[in-house]
Amino acid sequence: MNLIEKYKIYLVYAVSIAFIVLNCYLIIQDKYYALLTPILLIFLFLYIFSLDKLILLITFLTPIAINYKDPDMGIGITLPTEPLLLGVLVVFILKLFYDGGFNRKIVTHPVSIFIIINLIWLGITTITSEIPLVSVKFLIARLWFVVPFYFIGILLFKKVKNIKVFNWLYIIPLLIVIFYTLVNHAGYGFDK
Repeated sequence: MNLIEKYKIYLVYAVSIAFIVLNCYLIIQDKYYALLTPILLIFLFLYIFSLDKLILLITFLTPIAINYKDPDMGIGITLPTEPLLLGVLVVFILKLFYDGGFNRKIVTHPVSIFIIINLIWLGITTITSEIPLVSVKFLIARLWFVVPFYFIGILLFKKVKNIKVFNWLYIIPLLIVIFYTLVNHAGYGFDK
């Protein structure tokens, strides 16, 4: 084992011990947010290195996502999928600037052209809207659904195997939700 490999191993041990000590201290202080660090690091890794797997994870989480509405602010969001989709949108835009564009064949496809025209039109109507805050939220929400599931989806589905994986990752949690709902409704005799 050379010196660099030993250094890497010691670094992993040092970071792990520091993380454990920090978590123990925060738990004693009744602050549990640091326990989310490994999950956040996994998502960060997926955002940087594997957007396709993140899209598949979002697909799996979609049927079991929870719709959260804040009546005071009039804002509703589906957790955890919509924040993840917003992150995918941001990473996609950053990669466009970093890589210098997107595949020209995809962008010039008639379906892509109509989607881009629709998004531009939404942008124009957002500017002229009487309630700009609602229009901006609608535009951003449309972007965070269209960009991951159309533009990144095209890249994902180049491998035909991913189409089956995508479908099953949606069907399995959907079946769980259907079963759970049926059991709950059966408990009420299907009256409620």
